[in-house]
Amino acid sequence: MTRGINPYTNTDEFFDCAKNPDLRFIVSNTTEAGIEYKPNQNPDDFNGLTFPGRLTLFMKKKDLTRDWAALYFFRVS
Repeated sequence: MTRGINPYTNTDEFFDCAKNPDLRFIVSNTTEAGIEYKPNQNPDDFNGLTFPGRLTLFMKKKDLTRDWAALYFFRVS
């Protein structure tokens, strides 16, 4: 890990990471208790999104770059 980005204050920098072809790992310390489903979330309201909503939006930006080779997800307890 070379740096941390606060996605609430640096949203553009956070999404720029999705376009990085060197991105191979996503690490989260979110537990099952921190994951909730809210239907009809507005993707334009990043701060109002749940963790799954934010991750989905991040992955959508990653998908637009067509760079999916070897991306791993880890949950840290």
